[in-house]
Amino acid sequence: MMISANFKHKNKLFSAFLSLLFTFTVAGIPGPEYDVRVSGIRFLYGTGVGPTHSGLYNSSNYYRSYGQSGTLIELTAQMNVSGWTHMYGPVAFTVSFSNGSNTASFDVTIPSGQNRVKALVPFSDASGFPDSFITNGQTIPFEYTVTAASGQHADNLISSVSQTIYWDRNDPPQSSVFPPADETEISVSLTTNSARIMWSPLVTSTSGGYYNSDFYEYRIRFREFSEEDQNPWRIWNSSNDPTLKGTVFNPPAYPSDNPSYHFSNGMKYTVIPRLSLFTRYEFYISAVDVFGNESPAPAEYFMMMTQPYSVEASVSDGRVKYDDFTNLNDPSLRPVTESNIRVDLNIVSTDVSPDEVRVWYTAESDSLSIVGADNRVNEDEFPENSLYSVGAVATNQNRWTAYMSSDSNAITDGSTVRFIVETITGGASTFSDADISDLDPNNNEWNFVVRNLHTFTPQPVRILNNVLTDSNPLAYPSYYLTEDAYVTITVHDVKGRRVSTILEKAFRRAGQNIKEKGWNGSNRAGRKLGVGLYYIKIVAKNKNGKTVLSEVKKVVVAK
Repeated sequence: MMISANFKHKNKLFSAFLSLLFTFTVAGIPGPEYDVRVSGIRFLYGTGVGPTHSGLYNSSNYYRSYGQSGTLIELTAQMNVSGWTHMYGPVAFTVSFSNGSNTASFDVTIPSGQNRVKALVPFSDASGFPDSFITNGQTIPFEYTVTAASGQHADNLISSVSQTIYWDRNDPPQSSVFPPADETEISVSLTTNSARIMWSPLVTSTSGGYYNSDFYEYRIRFREFSEEDQNPWRIWNSSNDPTLKGTVFNPPAYPSDNPSYHFSNGMKYTVIPRLSLFTRYEFYISAVDVFGNESPAPAEYFMMMTQPYSVEASVSDGRVKYDDFTNLNDPSLRPVTESNIRVDLNIVSTDVSPDEVRVWYTAESDSLSIVGADNRVNEDEFPENSLYSVGAVATNQNRWTAYMSSDSNAITDGSTVRFIVETITGGASTFSDADISDLDPNNNEWNFVVRNLHTFTPQPVRILNNVLTDSNPLAYPSYYLTEDAYVTITVHDVKGRRVSTILEKAFRRAGQNIKEKGWNGSNRAGRKLGVGLYYIKIVAKNKNGKTVLSEVKKVVVAK
């Protein structure tokens, strides 16, 4: 009760004091003058972002669009009347705004008895913000400061504060260096029907002149490639992936590795699903600010190719063949002898076949990735003469064959060899290992070991299963070489015409019994030949061109 009584007593005294001052003024007697201080400036409402906005539009800095109204300044001040309190009499405050080169001002009045007021901020040439201050396509910070206070009882502005608005005039996010310009700033990983696109994110701080805290979202435009350039663009944005939107998921100090924000190793990423199988796409990335300004499309678009449905591989040395790569952690389960190792590929895709297929192989440690983050082969990362590639030849529908030369440093006794497959269509490459579902062609590379463990007893040239039937559909050429040689195996009809090629100048090591890929009674186009007698011719020539083996054996196509 005592505290309440004292408060009422002091309030009556202060009211009497103000009444006395007012009486002096009305009577023509000059009233006293008092110091004034400004304690706060902030900006409310209006299109943009800032500390007084919430959710997506909350930002540590104020951004507003030049020419758009609605932004208010809230000014808080006190007058030293019997201690710092409300205005005694109305006080007009001069608010100056400047970017260091251009300065203008406007007045804001706090009524008597109050210490806070809201007023409209000039936002255009007509409202007092000259358009000569900011050029189209610029974002410029203007500092707002109270520079003067005037009123019948306002004597002296003894302190003030400042606040900055970054005014955007049709300025897209970081338009000078975004979207990403080259493979060092973007990478793509693909499955059969999805693409994981990674790019260098925007710099959203105000340091270095990167005024991008008004960022709204990333947009990825993509379409199926056509020579006529007629396919419409499809848009993938924050409606599809919420992490593409705003500073909540794209903070100025972005996480170095935060999957929930879709950052990995400092790169921003998104995954676009439901793409067409083994199809060539082009795409580009743009950024949009809260005012709708979008960074421009690049002069050239990035290209990507979705994976074929599956890539299956088998490895053979002419004696043994491996197509089970279940245990990739133990290459010793797949020993082969030192020869021209044959890799058979079954590439299942749509009705579009690759223009080119290559096998990349090495015996170097898997600490060196064959494919880099830019979806290119890391040739520069490998020691000289340690990473090899060989083109594969189409042998049938969906089937390709490549030979790893035993002259390479990788195919030597005791080496562990790993390899991946590159498919190229329309100039766009995709890379596959034994598991294409994880988007990384370096995680599950096919592998085997080279071991010369066997001593062979020479066997005569023969055809294993020389009568082709439904139950025994393959004939296997088998032979022994007394010295290293290049082997060609062809099939001829009874008139001597070549109808198929099993092997073409493939290098084979001496000293082993060799069983080659089987012939199924088809011609070079893969069509079945008629019932009848055929001949398989085996010719081997050494490095000097001398024939070391030349044999012809009969084969009967019975059904």
